[in-house]
Amino acid sequence: MLMIYGVVTFLAGLLCVIGVAVGAMELTNPPNPRNAFNKNKDDAVATVVLCTLGAVAGFVFGILIFLGGYRMRQLRSWGLALAATILTFVVGGLLCIVLMLVGIWPLVVLVDSKVKRAFEMEAKRGTF
Repeated sequence: MLMIYGVVTFLAGLLCVIGVAVGAMELTNPPNPRNAFNKNKDDAVATVVLCTLGAVAGFVFGILIFLGGYRMRQLRSWGLALAATILTFVVGGLLCIVLMLVGIWPLVVLVDSKVKRAFEMEAKRGTF
């Protein structure tokens, strides 16, 4: 589930890149004489700034969430898996409360003592 969430977050970052491009095109258009307050330019600046932040966050968080889910699947890097789960709460809290709920199941799984023991056993088996 974390891997899918990471891919979706990364794709949302790609959509934000499109928003940056649209906002930048709006900024380069000549001013409209009918618009006395030049509201479109103010909106375009806000669009560019917010979409740039969204793109960076989507790329960084998406990759970290995907890697955390991938490592969780291999029973490696318990800390990275936990960090990825926490990032699902952060991203979900910023975008949609329903998306935040996706992080509950991986969190429940990660704090289970049997799962923690499986991570520890895999770590001991991996070291020589």
